Amino acid sequence: MSRLAPGTVSAAAALLVRRQAAPRRFLRLRDAALYVGVSESKFLQLVASTRLPQPFRVDGCVLWDLWELDPALDDLKDQARGGGSSVAMNKDKGWEGFDDAP
Repeated sequence: MSRLAPGTVSAAAALLVRRQAAPRRFLRLRDAALYVGVSESKFLQLVASTRLPQPFRVDGCVLWDLWELDPALDDLKDQARGGGSSVAMNKDKGWEGFDDAP
């Protein structure tokens, strides 16, 4: 593993900062998955199962629209909760019902 001199930023970190600083409505796969908070493969599974919206193409670029992702994410959340929260924070028990494993 290479070490960076103090005060330097890796190319990957600089790219991440630029991506976060640039507000966009349309996202490519990597950024859409990052926005949703899942891996690219899980994101594509959700798209294939129609739980997330289909992308569209602009001159060969495959893009997702944030305005379509947000309501789909709200629906996913509601389905996961089944009308109520399946994850309850309790000061005595912590995150009850929470399992981040696939």
